[in-house]
Amino acid sequence: MESGWLVGASGLFRGTHNGGWAKAGPASFPSNAILCHKSGVVVGVEGGLWEVRGERWVQWHDETMTLVLGLASVDVGIGVVVASAYGIATGSMDENSVPRWQWHSDALKVNARYSNVVVVDPEDGERWLVGTEAGVWVYESGNATWTASSLVDCPVRSLRWARGSFWAG
Repeated sequence: MESGWLVGASGLFRGTHNGGWAKAGPASFPSNAILCHKSGVVVGVEGGLWEVRGERWVQWHDETMTLVLGLASVDVGIGVVVASAYGIATGSMDENSVPRWQWHSDALKVNARYSNVVVVDPEDGERWLVGTEAGVWVYESGNATWTASSLVDCPVRSLRWARGSFWAG
C-alpha cells in the first residue's frame, strides 16, 4: 500500500497530507481499527478482520472472530493480536493458509473480557495492555497470565504509549 494517511469510516480510505482521498477497495464496513502489518494493511471491522491487498479485501476472520475493536502487532502467530467484544485473540494459519484464532481471555469475567483496545508494551513485547469495559488489564503472553492494573471499574476505550507513559481514556 502506498504511504500516506489511512482512515476507516464506511470502508477504508487512503489519502495524503495535501491530496484527496480514495476508497481502498469496494468494502464499506464500518472500520474500528487499522494496522500497518508486515503483510500489508489489516482492518478490524464490525464483522471481522480483513487484509487489504490493493483493491481486494481478503478475509482473515473465521466463525469465532467478529466485532474487531482494536489491533496491535505482535511476534506471535500471524503477527496480530485482536481486541474484540469477546476478548483478545491471536491467529495462526492452518494447513489451508486460513487464519484460526486462539482466545486468551476466557478466564476473565465478562466486562474484563470485553476488550476495546490492545497496546504492546514497548519495553516487553510479551506484555500487552488491554483496555476493557472493566479497566486496564495486563496480559503476559509468555506465561499466559492476566493481572488487573490499578485502573479498574471504568471502561477504557483508548490506550496509547506516548512520551514515556501509558495513556488511557
